[in-house]
Amino acid sequence: GGGGGGGGAQHAGGGGTSDVAPVKLNKVPPSIKAGNTATDKEQFETQLIQNLMLSYFDIVRKNVADLVPKAIMHFMINRAKQSIQNELVRALYKQELFGELLSENAAIAARRQQCQEMIATLRQANAIVAEVRDYSV
Repeated sequence: GGGGGGGGAQHAGGGGTSDVAPVKLNKVPPSIKAGNTATDKEQFETQLIQNLMLSYFDIVRKNVADLVPKAIMHFMINRAKQSIQNELVRALYKQELFGELLSENAAIAARRQQCQEMIATLRQANAIVAEVRDYSV
């Protein structure tokens, strides 16, 4: 008997892997019942925990019930938005409409021309003022 135990000790101490048997646990019973009747405090705490859990599940149920329609609307709106955007892009990017879409409004073109003329006039006036200022008698 002593030689068998010594051999196992040498095997474990030899630096290799040890052959340790896994721990076997008893089967979990299908239900657990309290052996003694609970004290008033334990009954109160048990009832309190049960009420808190029911309240928690009611809150979670309400949150899920609130989020489901929101999620449905989110996906419906995103799909509609994408569809409308695709339709608008298709309508805008037609080759035959490019000239019309890129043409400048006549009123804006006239205003731009007036501004360019005003800039040229102001530059001339600035040059004249600088000439007069630099003129020495």
